[in-house]
Amino acid sequence: MPSEQKYETNISTQNTDEEKTADTVIKEEIKRISIGTTVLSLVTLVVLLAFKRDFFPAIRGVFFGAAFAILNFILMSNAVKRALSFPDVSRAKRIVFISYIARMTLLALIIYIGLTAENIDEWGVIVPLFFPKITIMAQPFLERLFLRKEGKIWKARK
Repeated sequence: MPSEQKYETNISTQNTDEEKTADTVIKEEIKRISIGTTVLSLVTLVVLLAFKRDFFPAIRGVFFGAAFAILNFILMSNAVKRALSFPDVSRAKRIVFISYIARMTLLALIIYIGLTAENIDEWGVIVPLFFPKITIMAQPFLERLFLRKEGKIWKARK
């Protein structure tokens, strides 16, 4: 019995009979993460300014942190998509692992720059790095809160 598996890149939905490709799902998730991170970044900027943080360093920090948080999610989704295209499971795991190490190295660099640069607010850099996770965790609550029979704000996944 071969230990190699070919992973399906089509993801079926229960809401409709159509199938979504991995590209479509990835694009939807990136859009959702980008919107959530942007909204939370604006809230963070208001909070930082309410605590009398310097205006321009706070803007730079929040932009820097949010941009990397979104980039990190995009890099992760591309690595997973690439890994799904390989029939060899060990090679797919290697791709995901190398991506993880590279992304964590970049994360360390971003945090180092955020903490050492004088013209960037350190809280503005670090706090937005958690926004993709917060957006994902808040999604079920937001779906229940905002879903209507027509005009969905967040697309339901069941």
